[in-house]
Amino acid sequence: LKDEFVALISHDLRTPLTSIIGYTELALEDDEEAPLDPERKSYLSVVSRSSERLLRLVDDLLFVARLQAGHGLELSLTELDLATIAKQSVVEAQPRADAKQLTLGYSGADTAPLLADRGRMFQLLDNLLANAVKFTPENGAVEVHVESTPDTVVLEVRDTGIGMTPE
Repeated sequence: LKDEFVALISHDLRTPLTSIIGYTELALEDDEEAPLDPERKSYLSVVSRSSERLLRLVDDLLFVARLQAGHGLELSLTELDLATIAKQSVVEAQPRADAKQLTLGYSGADTAPLLADRGRMFQLLDNLLANAVKFTPENGAVEVHVESTPDTVVLEVRDTGIGMTPE
């Protein structure tokens, strides 16, 4: 019953979130007849980012419910550039880092071609960055680093937080 409840609630949350995201995007579009002042545009940007994050969390709930229901992990493998995804994830995590006065940055390869599931890579980076920001003390630093060779791609999230046990 719990799994069914989580799945139903997650589906019910997706519909209004999708509307919020869509209308926020429309409101953020530059309109010459009624331009937004910078303060309101900033507020709408926060709403947009928060809505996208909430949608990812709802998608995570649906993902866990599918796994618990015995459905396998579905991956949609495509050619992508992990460096580009990592840089975008850093930009998206910047407001959370700013709130804690953390230095957040990207280093490493300009490009890192990879065959992977784009959505899962964003999910992975969002989770790693959220944890790094959460457990790094104020005025600390978080860095996403990507290295690429012809045979491998390495992704690291480094921070000045409490760290993790080897296990």
